[in-house]
Amino acid sequence: MIHDLKDFRATEVVREAFLLTRRNMPQLYGFGLLCFGPGLLLLAYYFWLNIRMAFPAFRSSASEVAAVDGGNFALIFFAVIIFGIGALVYQAALHHWIRERYRNQEEHPLWDYRREIKGMFWRLVGVNLITSFLTNLVDRVLSAFIDNFSTSVPVVPLGLFSIAATFYLSAALMFAVPSVILEFSGPLEAVKRSWNKTRGRRGRIIGALLLAVLLIIGIFLVLYGFGVLLAFLLPVIAGGTGQGVFVRGLIPFGIFAFLAGPILIPLYIIPQVLLFLGAQYAETGPDSTAISARWEEVSSETEPEV
Repeated sequence: MIHDLKDFRATEVVREAFLLTRRNMPQLYGFGLLCFGPGLLLLAYYFWLNIRMAFPAFRSSASEVAAVDGGNFALIFFAVIIFGIGALVYQAALHHWIRERYRNQEEHPLWDYRREIKGMFWRLVGVNLITSFLTNLVDRVLSAFIDNFSTSVPVVPLGLFSIAATFYLSAALMFAVPSVILEFSGPLEAVKRSWNKTRGRRGRIIGALLLAVLLIIGIFLVLYGFGVLLAFLLPVIAGGTGQGVFVRGLIPFGIFAFLAGPILIPLYIIPQVLLFLGAQYAETGPDSTAISARWEEVSSETEPEV
């Protein structure tokens, strides 16, 4: 089955990811809640506090506003840390779960791979920091370039060029995280391997990335539509403040998005893993001796357990 992945087009990759998510929704959702739930709850509480401050009917006093403003930084800091750790555990488990399904035709529960993060936690932290730094750096450079030349060059072509460059870099770095998880590379080595392995495949990767993002955006728009409908049917949500229905719709939308989050995240990660496995098969074939040897080497190293 894995040999088919190397010939998949972008639409087939996203379709396969969608079908895999739909068929395994209960365990993907359950494991996602375990990994992302604590961080999402803190983030949801943070947004709820800020929504309360936005609607006068929900505020109790000026001192409460000051207290919320003072605690926001600490709350968002801990929420991001907890969410980030859960995301790394989820990344590692999902990558191994997909590889076993497609390479070895084994269907173990996703929960069985929860400990795959051991031995690669700091590598994953490193590669995520490096890729985020590079993409943000390119984005800032392009933004500065657009600001400098926007008076002499039309903004639309510059904006399209900026988006294209960002997607191209994202495609070139897309295999960095899978390389750390499935090939046991170091962060810098993973970035280099991703750059080389995506060469000749970046058009397909950009297509799959765009389709996955559009699919997720479409689902969010549907959820927001339900939120607006609910806010229209239940105006009491606004506390009688007279806020517009589209603003009131943000409250139920936040609830829907929170509940849908553990399902939407796999729709973005699974296409990356499928594309990586296809490229890996095209490069090494069915023989995984080199990967097994690298696994034994990494397993013998001592790293902090998480």
